[in-house]
Amino acid sequence: MYLRKHSALIALVMLMTAGTTFAQSSDWAQWGGPQRNFKSDTTGLAASWPAAGPRRIWQRELGEGYSAIAAEHGTLYTMYRKGENEIVIALDAATGKTLWEYGYAAPFSPQYDMSNGPGPHATPLVTGNLLFTSGATGKLHCLELATGRVVWMRDIDGEFKVPQDFFGTATTPLLEGNLLIINVGAPLVLL
Repeated sequence: MYLRKHSALIALVMLMTAGTTFAQSSDWAQWGGPQRNFKSDTTGLAASWPAAGPRRIWQRELGEGYSAIAAEHGTLYTMYRKGENEIVIALDAATGKTLWEYGYAAPFSPQYDMSNGPGPHATPLVTGNLLFTSGATGKLHCLELATGRVVWMRDIDGEFKVPQDFFGTATTPLLEGNLLIINVGAPLVLL
């Protein structure tokens, strides 16, 4: 299953081209990329790779989850589950070293269907100096991008009484102008 354990962080491995230079790329700060269309304007990619594949620069074990990676200015942001906690992590793209981590309790109730994996399922959103994350148990966080310090947090599942007979919240936050949009799985509410 896709990134079931984030064991290799396949999207992050920072593959080298045939020479010793890295491909030039733009930031990928939200689900779907800069234009939300899953297209990259990256240039300088190798036309072919060696039979053994490109050289691996680094690899990190994290935990379980399906959160994709957001990237901006050489920093990678993702989420994973470790036991009863969800962890938001910022990594140095060149080395894989942890820049900061923020963890919070996110236990599952018995009604959750974890047959498709425990999550988190959503991709972090980088905007300005903030990072927005949405965990599998409906915890919506706004964190300082540079430090991981909590700016604010909302318990969406509890606040809106979201049914818990599913695989958990999987909505990636979306910013449109100054409006943060998330699908909470409950009747429409404007905050």
